[in-house]
Amino acid sequence: MNKRFDYLYEMVAQDCLEVEDIGNTCIHILNDLGYEWYMIIETELGDCCTKIFGPFHCDIKDHFTRGFKYEFSSFDYKESQLCNLIDKFINDPRKMITQAIICDKEEAYEKLVNTNFREMR
Repeated sequence: MNKRFDYLYEMVAQDCLEVEDIGNTCIHILNDLGYEWYMIIETELGDCCTKIFGPFHCDIKDHFTRGFKYEFSSFDYKESQLCNLIDKFINDPRKMITQAIICDKEEAYEKLVNTNFREMR
């Protein structure tokens, strides 16, 4: 019996995200299951802060989901550290991201503010 086995798989990126200013940006990521996350990066006078939150879901009232998380961090500006954070955010295999876009940070804040956290209980 003759059987063929594939090996030496190659992983190829299907899309890319171009960020003009990694110290001041807002990234919105989505997957095909309707979940979405946001990352806001703000830098002022060498002090950098990141806010990462989600997931929201388009079919759930107020877009809030049970696994929702909000992370805040503050540190001195370092380009390599920001690049690593962005890369981990958009390439997290658990999120199964299919789309990453640059958005306005007011859109992200509005989404967060309009979420009814009491619905979680």
